[in-house]
Formats: sequence, C-alpha cells, structure tokens
Amino acid sequence: MVIGGRLLFLGAISDVFIHQDTNEIKMLSVPTRNVPVVTSRQMVDLGRVFKASVIIETIETALKGRESVVVQTG
Repeated sequence: MVIGGRLLFLGAISDVFIHQDTNEIKMLSVPTRNVPVVTSRQMVDLGRVFKASVIIETIETALKGRESVVVQTG
C-alpha cells in the first residue's frame, strides 16, 4: 500500500483458494465409455496471508546474533 510517498508492507499472500466448477468440456474415460464433462476454476477471494509483523519477526529470529544485517520496524 502506498500512502503519500511511503510504501507500507502489510504482509504476503501465501495461498489462495479456488472453487472448481463444471463449465469446461473435457473427455473423461470411464470403464465403459468416454463421457464429456464440463469443468472450470474460479478464484474465491479468500486466501492465507502472513502479516508483516510475523514476517519481520521471523527474519529477526533467523538473523539473531548476526550484526551484518539490521531489520528496522516502524
């Protein structure tokens, strides 16, 4: 998110959820014959997000004891 001239890091999306429907025609083999089936995929505006504070905490923990890199918050 950009506010004024500053860029704010809010977090990172790790997963998104997709709803699978039947809208695209595909041929599926069943034991007795080929059957046309319609399928489609649609994003469901849901996802898994890691908040910026958790990411920064993880980086700080990984770099603990190292003075070569400093992570500042706020």
